[in-house]
Amino acid sequence: VRGRFLCSMQNQETLKQWRQDAKNAGVEYFVGVDVGGTNCRVAVMRKGKPVLSHVIVYKAECNKVSDLKKHLSDVGNSLNELLNAKPFATALAAAGPVTDNGTKCIITNYVHGEQEILLSELPQSLFTANSKLLNDLESTCYGIIAINCDKKLNDFFVPLWKCLHEKEETKLEPHHYVVLAMGTGLGTGMIFYGQTEGHTHRVEPIEAGHSLITGLGKKNPHYKEEQKLLEYLSET
Repeated sequence: VRGRFLCSMQNQETLKQWRQDAKNAGVEYFVGVDVGGTNCRVAVMRKGKPVLSHVIVYKAECNKVSDLKKHLSDVGNSLNELLNAKPFATALAAAGPVTDNGTKCIITNYVHGEQEILLSELPQSLFTANSKLLNDLESTCYGIIAINCDKKLNDFFVPLWKCLHEKEETKLEPHHYVVLAMGTGLGTGMIFYGQTEGHTHRVEPIEAGHSLITGLGKKNPHYKEEQKLLEYLSET
């Protein structure tokens, strides 16, 4: 069971600075774990910094909970040693329904018998008292709201029908939104407009089930474009 730590030059310089800060005054940081049906990724972000200042530090192919735990244990031990502290909180976003107040998840595309994650059984080096499990598209919806607050939606999204949008800026309007994401499966979530605990939008995870997608034939004018999309999705 092996993954790889992602150490670009920019990542190395960022983590070196964090390590120096940890020696001087300590570092408070969050960890985000993205668990899809094929890969898992781990990112870290310092507390109080913009959401897009995160650093992706680890990636591994994984389709069994037992292997996932080993990967997360390796990452937790390495981060604890590097930053001389455990995370302030860790959020694990998984492709499947989350129950029991964010403490249990079934990863639908994992190997049968290796699908159930319990928060209490994850390594404590990474999952401290403030940690929680989230549905992957629930997490995506929260991320959209966060980058909207930072006025960075333009960096990731463009209007699907530009003729309906006179404004150049892409932002969350006072509407409800359906969020779709293609990976190993089709993820779905909802962003609802309405004041909730001081926020203008709230998130609800939903399950669309295992949808079958019928591919286009070679004579279809969009065939090549669809094949490129499918090839891209298979590599990410």
